[in-house]
Amino acid sequence: MLIIQKIDHRNLVLDVLRGMAVLGLLLVKFPGNPNYVYTVLHYPEGNMLTDMVYSFFLFTVGVSMFYSFSKYEFSWSNRIAVKIGRRVALLLGISIVLNLLNMINMRIPHFFEISELYHIAIFYGLSALLVLWLKRLRFLISVVLLLTIICYQTFLPLPVSGLSMLPSLIIVLTGYATITFCHGRTSRLLLSLGLFIVGLSCFLIGSVWEHTVPANTTFVVKLVSYSWISYGCLVFLIDVCKWSKWTHLFTVFGKNALLIYILSTVSAISFEKIIVWTTPAGSTISISKWFYKNVCVALFGNNEAGSLCYALICALLLWLVAWLFYRWKIFIKI
Repeated sequence: MLIIQKIDHRNLVLDVLRGMAVLGLLLVKFPGNPNYVYTVLHYPEGNMLTDMVYSFFLFTVGVSMFYSFSKYEFSWSNRIAVKIGRRVALLLGISIVLNLLNMINMRIPHFFEISELYHIAIFYGLSALLVLWLKRLRFLISVVLLLTIICYQTFLPLPVSGLSMLPSLIIVLTGYATITFCHGRTSRLLLSLGLFIVGLSCFLIGSVWEHTVPANTTFVVKLVSYSWISYGCLVFLIDVCKWSKWTHLFTVFGKNALLIYILSTVSAISFEKIIVWTTPAGSTISISKWFYKNVCVALFGNNEAGSLCYALICALLLWLVAWLFYRWKIFIKI
């Protein structure tokens, strides 16, 4: 069931990183005109920024698992098994409902086109089982999975575009292992520098490996490095420098990420496929196309800037909704 909380004590760095991922997802997934998109914002996956956004989600899933499982002392029990099963089932259920909505005026083969929640549910469930059953082998598991990718790619290469099963599991496990290492560290300065140095080292290693090992291997190494570098920078800015006023924009998104994802998808489907009418000329137009043409195109033209303007306005409206929930101290999660 969906739990509506009146008090939330989640880590600020985690909420900010998740909020950045939410904002990035909105910008890359809902352009005003898909034919006019800045290269860095291209969707679907296979583009650096879009894959980075998705990897941030997976990384924060691993971090969130640590806080969630700490209530059960990181031990397997019937209670935690029910919680994991319920969470996976609800995420899959929400994903199926959103895909059914997306099938309006579309053919059956497009089912599961909206698949982020579907993938996150699977990766969360598998990772949860691994970290609870093999408590102290998380780092070893990640290494073994990485080596498996290298061997598998050598003999049966996979497409580079998109995050496949093994790389996604590595990112979730990396998030869990990272917060396990970070938790309780008194020197936040050393911790932030350590995360930044390790992340930068992984990025350099991935860049060198590009010429010697399969692309998917360097791909996941770089994505993990982005998460470490970003997490280290946030720890430095928020915990060490105490610069937290700027985080409000992302915290509002981060504390209600599931709500914003659902609202963004439902509103996009509604404005594009449900709220439509016939113009005097006899053509059919949706409210999203009308708004894009009469506002965004009027301001910036039918180009990349106009398309980005539409995405920014949609993100702003969703942020206002999230801000209301944030002000009322209502945080919806599973």
